[in-house]
Amino acid sequence: MNKKILSCVLVLVLFVVLAGGCIREDASPGNLNESETGEQGTEVFAEENETKNKSFAGEKEPVSSKDYADVFCIHSSGNKADYENCYLWFKPLDEGVKKSGVSYCSSLEGKKTDCFGILALNKNDYSVCTEKLNGSESSDCVKMFAIANEDVSLCEKIDYSTINAECIIAISVMKNDATLCEKIESELMKKVCVSSVSGGGKESIVVL
Repeated sequence: MNKKILSCVLVLVLFVVLAGGCIREDASPGNLNESETGEQGTEVFAEENETKNKSFAGEKEPVSSKDYADVFCIHSSGNKADYENCYLWFKPLDEGVKKSGVSYCSSLEGKKTDCFGILALNKNDYSVCTEKLNGSESSDCVKMFAIANEDVSLCEKIDYSTINAECIIAISVMKNDATLCEKIESELMKKVCVSSVSGGGKESIVVL
């Protein structure tokens, strides 16, 4: 396997897996208003950045008791700008889900998968994903739930091979456990997974 090709694939996959919905066109630095960023996101980053590698499973409170933005974004990257973009993307979804639940998520375009993922986490029930979404959207939603709970067994329930692999790679990196990579069927993605764990996958996103 050409090392350059593998490196490119590694960076691209990691960007998709761990950055997720955080860096989208409508949440890019060029479209952000400084006042929208606010002091809250910056303060959270400053306070929690040194604990960003702590796993979700190690949190004292269950994921369902916390806002997804507060829990996930600090793990998504070591880059402050990326963190703030992630926070601006997910925080409104957290608030909308709390206020209106299913009706709020159903009304959205472009954020529906992430919204139902947050709703599933709030209810601590991934069946929300399979009941409210179809196809790859449902799989992405389950992936989101599985990663937040570091549950590889849920990754294995995902039929889409690429999404299945992304899910396992993310959890392998978060747990720093390359043995989990063996659960991936694709030999290429398995190599990407092992390289991600050994090379500290999250830092690869920052250089993009």
